Amino acid sequence: MIYKMESFPMLLKVFLTCVLNFWQYFEKPTHQKCQISETKFEKMKMERTRIGQKRLELNPQLFQEFMVKITQNRNNFTGFSIVSSSDSIFIKTTLGEEIQLFDQILGFDHSHNKEEKIQQIAKKYDLDLNQIIYITDTATDILELEGVLPKVNIFGVDWGYQGATKLAEFLSENQLLWNFEDFERLILILKN
Repeated sequence: MIYKMESFPMLLKVFLTCVLNFWQYFEKPTHQKCQISETKFEKMKMERTRIGQKRLELNPQLFQEFMVKITQNRNNFTGFSIVSSSDSIFIKTTLGEEIQLFDQILGFDHSHNKEEKIQQIAKKYDLDLNQIIYITDTATDILELEGVLPKVNIFGVDWGYQGATKLAEFLSENQLLWNFEDFERLILILKN
């Protein structure tokens, strides 16, 4: 193709925009702040609800075991909340009566990025971001939140979506929870 010299600045702008978009694609999760349109947001919301339902169908016992541990340790936390990429209606339906254990449930329908949701929780409960502990099952959560929360306050679980082996690429061994006993260990550390 041959381009006129006058069109060179526009071509350069288009090229740089493409490079920037390509870099951002690999640099941060797509659900981060200012990344998606409303249409894409709605499609992602429906897909995340479908995925959440499928996960629950695959391992309902795991969910129940986790809820028992949460129930036993609920009083150790202020602002005990769920921050999720799933729709909050799905989460609330899944929780059933256990919904009362949580102070707040912020799903994909509240905001498409977890940074905003974390900041909402901090503001509501008058917490400094250094006081927030975040437990995740995905690497994208770690990538999204490592600039928001101190990285030492982010913990990965083996019983979730990606598992501790994958999360070990982003977190130290001390930040990995391989089983529910590790979860209880974390709670004891936080209490002291």
